[in-house]
Amino acid sequence: MQNVWAQEPYVVLINPRDKAPAVGWDAVKKDWQDRVLGFWSELKLTPKQAPQIHINQGVASTTGMVGVEGKNKSGQALSFTIVETQVYEKRGDRWLMVSHHASQVPE
Repeated sequence: MQNVWAQEPYVVLINPRDKAPAVGWDAVKKDWQDRVLGFWSELKLTPKQAPQIHINQGVASTTGMVGVEGKNKSGQALSFTIVETQVYEKRGDRWLMVSHHASQVPE
């Protein structure tokens, strides 16, 4: 994850299981390690549609629906859909994420 994220104090992450946003690179990295990688033993993400992309000078955003399937570390199978929005900043010739927000779509 550190290759796609800007490692800044203002980056923000909110994943579907989070109770509060992770703010700052250290908190974002810990959230990915503990709440995502530490939770899933198998994980497959499948776009349900092409994302909407908006670019304005050095900032870009994407929004889309993604299917989530997998097993948690306890072996429980899980399947749901999320809507996610990402914000990127252009740094030289690279786009780095500064915000990721994913919420589970109610069934």
